[in-house]
Amino acid sequence: MRSLILAATLIAPLVLASCAQAPVQLASTPQRDTGVIAAATLAPLGSFEWQLAPDYTRLAVTRRMAARLLAQGRISIEVAEQVQVEADAARRLLDAAVAAGSGAANVAQAREHIARAQRLVEVLR
Repeated sequence: MRSLILAATLIAPLVLASCAQAPVQLASTPQRDTGVIAAATLAPLGSFEWQLAPDYTRLAVTRRMAARLLAQGRISIEVAEQVQVEADAARRLLDAAVAAGSGAANVAQAREHIARAQRLVEVLR
């Protein structure tokens, strides 16, 4: 038992010292966006969450498109912010529907917000 405690007291400072070293710089991110977006869901097949997975995906892709267009200077900050406002409202409604286990009204409203957000970015795509 003493040897275990002794080993732990000798190893602990080495582990802590290795954590204190300067972080390693990774390769810089590419300047070019490839335009590929992948999405998947882990919801059980046929569940309510599975039925909403396409809505969550459309929401995520719309947010990503707005971020890409903003980075390219093709939309203004105001338009990007409006996309985020619509997306946030849609996300809250979808999450409320999932929490309740149903909620056609919430889902319909969420889809309206997603459609408005998509219209803001698809015109410029």
